[in-house]
Amino acid sequence: MSNRRRTLSIIAVAVVVSLLATWVLVGPVSAAIGNRGVPVYGRLSGPLPQSDSARIQLYAANDSFNSITEIPAGKYLLVTDIEFTPDAGTDTAALLHLTAVVPNTGQSLVLRSTDASTHAINCTTPLLTVGPGQFIEITNAWFSDKWGYVHISGMLVDNVTYIPVVLEQ
Repeated sequence: MSNRRRTLSIIAVAVVVSLLATWVLVGPVSAAIGNRGVPVYGRLSGPLPQSDSARIQLYAANDSFNSITEIPAGKYLLVTDIEFTPDAGTDTAALLHLTAVVPNTGQSLVLRSTDASTHAINCTTPLLTVGPGQFIEITNAWFSDKWGYVHISGMLVDNVTYIPVVLEQ
């Protein structure tokens, strides 16, 4: 039992010494506390036809802006939820193949459905991060059977290195 206590004491001292050494070498680390955020939702202006592309129009939940497509300077959009629906009517076997892209970033999502249902992706971490001057473009493939609707939601924040987001009222 005494050897086990000694071993645990040595490990605890080693952890404390390594944390102190890291703090001395790197300095205190400050997180971006005080990040401001606004809930945002977005949509296409209508159903997107086959072989067509359109930008998502964004709206702020607090009415601070209305119908923008590009992210304002100094802001970042963290997309956490996407919902898409074929304009299928009564056709239950409708193929819908949409692609959501943030141009020139390598970020994209394929949204695919083989029925007339609405499909949703909901995450706690961002599916897409859209920076200042960037936008989300949706493309409906030429081989899709139907037109498609897309809705997104997320947070418009001041930076992406944040601990927790403070909602603006």
